[in-house]
Amino acid sequence: MESFEITFFCNKNKGDISDIGDFSDSYKKYVKLNNYFEFEKFDDEKDYYEIRCSIFGLVLSENLFAEFIEYLGNYVEYIFDRFSSVEIVTGIYELTYYYTENLKGLSDFSPEFLKKFPVVFLRYAEYDNFTDVLYSNKKIVFLYHENSQLLFPY
Repeated sequence: MESFEITFFCNKNKGDISDIGDFSDSYKKYVKLNNYFEFEKFDDEKDYYEIRCSIFGLVLSENLFAEFIEYLGNYVEYIFDRFSSVEIVTGIYELTYYYTENLKGLSDFSPEFLKKFPVVFLRYAEYDNFTDVLYSNKKIVFLYHENSQLLFPY
């Protein structure tokens, strides 16, 4: 079954998150969807590791998207506040590994590279090089790359 992937890219130099239970517990609190989801941690020979939430059966529409992004934004803001090692959050249907498998470090996540992901959240202080900001507050920045993947097939 297809899943929408929310991936947290974490800097190894800023600490390790060994227990991903808080990600799951806070997801239930902030993202008010009834879809089945699961979290996994991926740690390869890179300067970062990934914590990925796969949301199964999520069919986004233009009406649901705004609500989903609001829930997701609150969730990401909480995660950024709680874990300093989380630097970038992306959202895409099932292509995260395909796009990131050959990357070696967080420095490879350039503004141009991040345009492959329809949904990107960054810490507010990290977004100087981005012109495609859809929303920001004093904590997070939300980038939406409408042409990277068709999110509303219906």
